[in-house]
Amino acid sequence: RLANDILVKLGLPAINWLTDPNIALFTVIMVGIWGGIPFTSLILLAGLSSILPELYDQAKVDGAGTWARFRYITLPQLKTVSTIVILLQVLWSLGVFATVLIMTRGMPLHRSEIIGYTLWMTTFRYLKFEQGYAISTLLFIVAVIIIFPYLYLSSRARGAS
Repeated sequence: RLANDILVKLGLPAINWLTDPNIALFTVIMVGIWGGIPFTSLILLAGLSSILPELYDQAKVDGAGTWARFRYITLPQLKTVSTIVILLQVLWSLGVFATVLIMTRGMPLHRSEIIGYTLWMTTFRYLKFEQGYAISTLLFIVAVIIIFPYLYLSSRARGAS
């Protein structure tokens, strides 16, 4: 409602966020992103607090500006933490179904269905356990395909240091 009020005050038409087939999936994705912000912020804050202040002090003495300190100190120091956060968010998004179930139930026109919701519906609503097993196996394979490159690269990085 707040978003539509803002749009109307700007002279734009209100949007049917959950009933428009072209916008429903976008709305579900935005809710998922909004829900992941606290976790992501907390982990990144922990990563930021682990950076030694002496690194910034030394960079200031060497004449590095704000952008240079961010680029050459902060970003490299947050590389591992950022990779873990992105990996976890991608893996969690594969299994999401509650948001879709609560908001749209896959409608309109099944445009907001995602793999986790399809898996749940197939297995527990339609009681097609074989198809549910097949979907979950494919989901597992996708998760492994996502995880193994990360594990390989992180083990190489640890071995190099």
